[in-house]
Amino acid sequence: MKTPTPTGSEFNAGQYSIVAPKGSPAPLLNQASAEIVKAARAPAFGERLKVLGIEIIVGGRKELSDFRTSERKRVTEIVKATNISITR
Repeated sequence: MKTPTPTGSEFNAGQYSIVAPKGSPAPLLNQASAEIVKAARAPAFGERLKVLGIEIIVGGRKELSDFRTSERKRVTEIVKATNISITR
């Protein structure tokens, strides 16, 4: 059986998010999130990033939380499977 060759398409080169201090009022966070998502989904914004070779995936508070949880799990599995360790 041939081992699949990674294409790099599963590689996440970076992530940007906007965070607020713990205890910030939920209505304020929800409103800010909605406005940020609205701006990020504007066609002009997406087209400008596409020209730069950046793929944008826009989501709200729950999507960010879910993404971070799944990335933490994915990276933890890789670290364990490859016996990666960090030394200082």
